Amino acid sequence: MVNFALRLKVRSASSSWLLKLIFTLGVPLHELGHYIACRALFLKVTKAQYFPNFKDPKQMGFVQFIPRKGLVGALSNMLVGLAPMFLGALVLFVMFERTLTSEACFKEQVLITFASVILMQSMLPSWQDIQISLRGLFITVAVGLCVYYIFPLPAQKNYIASHEISYYVELVIPHLFLLTLYQATALLVVTLLSCRKR
Repeated sequence: MVNFALRLKVRSASSSWLLKLIFTLGVPLHELGHYIACRALFLKVTKAQYFPNFKDPKQMGFVQFIPRKGLVGALSNMLVGLAPMFLGALVLFVMFERTLTSEACFKEQVLITFASVILMQSMLPSWQDIQISLRGLFITVAVGLCVYYIFPLPAQKNYIASHEISYYVELVIPHLFLLTLYQATALLVVTLLSCRKR
């Protein structure tokens, strides 16, 4: 939530060219996530832009598609809206597994850290992503809670699941701190530049 708030603040505070420079590496990954989800769900993509358009101050990138209606539409919209998070999580998982199984040198560790910050930046949903995902998220959470309380997991399976989740959370936390530092620095630079102009 902190990183999402920082991202919104950076976007509102910076000029279009600086904003696009900050997000240039993350935008293609973000939009690719949407595109892959559309293709996987057999949704027709009508138009797509994977790189920021420096001539248009409001345009970062987008994937336009024809959504389905009803319950299926709400769920498919949710999957498309949150797809950058799923794609980023998958790539991070592969990166972390590779790091754990091999003794990476210092340069490789720096590259992995830099790549993880870019990935996490691109994983953050935009306000539009949240809007198209909201209905499907409410349905999914409501159904998930009902299933959890009607068919609770046995204590042993519940412990194993929570242990695995906490293990991956511990791996991700340092990278989240780096992302926060990166975005806070970007916000500071943007604020200083705007103060100098005044």
